[in-house]
Amino acid sequence: MTVARAGHAATFLNSEKVLVTGGTSDANEAAVGTAELYDPATGTFTATTGNMTVARVSHTATLLKDGKVLVTGGDKIFFNGVPNANIQALISADAATFAATGDMTAARESHIATLLSGGKVLITGGSSGALGNTSAPTPTVYISAELFDPSTGHFTATGSMTDSRDYHAAVLLSTGKVLVSGGANLAGFLQSADLFDANAGTSATTGKMMASASIMMRPC
Repeated sequence: MTVARAGHAATFLNSEKVLVTGGTSDANEAAVGTAELYDPATGTFTATTGNMTVARVSHTATLLKDGKVLVTGGDKIFFNGVPNANIQALISADAATFAATGDMTAARESHIATLLSGGKVLITGGSSGALGNTSAPTPTVYISAELFDPSTGHFTATGSMTDSRDYHAAVLLSTGKVLVSGGANLAGFLQSADLFDANAGTSATTGKMMASASIMMRPC
């Protein structure tokens, strides 16, 4: 890549190139706002002309049906277990050629973004980013969810999950529902799972996984 990165996002585009956004590349773990494109035809990375509107790490990047990429949330600092007073989750979002779009309803990092069959994007869970911040209060792990409407550029709250969770997984099923599973919150790792119904805007618990699971990179 054009720079070393950790905690970045990679998105496969309609052009078959891969957009790589943000992450951190220095010893202080501060987020970067740069992005680059990987071209599989040449096996090379090139920096994009423009940067994101803010530096981000631990964010999401989702390809929309119109070919644009929605980049949401993240943090200013990549928390690897070392306390830092500058940890702060982000509420902002980028779309198109890195132009700001509407803010989310909450500042989130370690959340999940899922493109729905109707073209909206479901944002689930995540945290306030306060865990590990030496000057912040007790962190919030969100039970809430929200929807991004690309036709308006706005986020709106939708039905909450049955458990608060970050570092979880979410996948769109053939039924149009979204299976949200595992993750962690302040009580520990989670076995529980939810089914989100986009038509009703509600989540309902479903069968538990055989074991608790999370893709966490930090203790919770």
